[in-house]
Amino acid sequence: MKKYAPYFLLIAILACSKTKEIKRQQLFLKGNIALEENDLKQAVYYYTQSIELNDTFSDAFNNRAIAHERMGDYQKALNDYEKAIKIRPDFSEVYYNRARLWNDLHNYQNALTDLEAIEGEYRDSASYYFIKGLSFTGLKKYGDAETSFRKARRIDPGNAELDVNLAILCYYEKKYTEAEKILNEIIPSTGIAEAYSLMSLLLIKKGQFDEALKDINRAIQISSNPYYYNNRGYIYLMNDQLEKAYEDINYSLTVDDKNPWAYRNKGIYFYKEGEYKMAEDFLSTSLQIDSTTEYSSFYLGLTNEKLGNIKNACVQLSRSLQLGEAEAKQYVDQYCN
Repeated sequence: MKKYAPYFLLIAILACSKTKEIKRQQLFLKGNIALEENDLKQAVYYYTQSIELNDTFSDAFNNRAIAHERMGDYQKALNDYEKAIKIRPDFSEVYYNRARLWNDLHNYQNALTDLEAIEGEYRDSASYYFIKGLSFTGLKKYGDAETSFRKARRIDPGNAELDVNLAILCYYEKKYTEAEKILNEIIPSTGIAEAYSLMSLLLIKKGQFDEALKDINRAIQISSNPYYYNNRGYIYLMNDQLEKAYEDINYSLTVDDKNPWAYRNKGIYFYKEGEYKMAEDFLSTSLQIDSTTEYSSFYLGLTNEKLGNIKNACVQLSRSLQLGEAEAKQYVDQYCN
């Protein structure tokens, strides 16, 4: 009988291995169900149990990363994406998911690196080019961003969200007429808050503040995005409704304290209130976050003039003029020549 022992041992090992594999798959499937139902903690639990049975299970790492990401545990998500890639270097879905997360974290170069690694497999994907366009936009490579958005539109021509982002890009490039044309084509048939928000900014450019206020209020009715409140605060500033402006801008900053436009707006508020040192602090912070923030240099120049710092005023006003802010010219001529 002894000579049969290895045979029976092999059968036992295979049976155990098969049972372990079945259990691993069952846990993975339970994790998928929990993820689909947005029961994120439970999803993480099941995926973790599955991984403990097989620590080379790349799909479980990928899906657990998605759950961590939805929970706001971004570092844990990045760690899991990295583990999935180490196990399976050609796992294109992981590169795509991580690129999307890098983009959300404003790490645009890393996002592009991941996207470029899988371009061959995603050449027919509108969402791929959409994310790539967002990454280029974040890096202020507007020409590349426009190319990517237009590729996405050719693949998915009826996607209003793509049109809105192309309009946003046109706004950044100061192609205001083109941006407005795109929005006029889609606003009647869409309820996208960002479209109304952008239209409000275009109307501000025309000095049509009452119409701009109507559109930004439409955006806020659809979404409580803090950027919309900040935009409304700017409209109130331009209408000298300072208390309303202050309330909206402060709300925006409590939700997102890295928004350079909110610091700009608060600086403008203090400038209009005659509190020039406070204005200088907020406008400088705006430029520290993003040195190209629209009209931050302009108002910082005006603020420095009020503080008697004519040299600094001229530096900022000249910079404003270089950024295409024509309003600065009369002040450059007045203070700096």
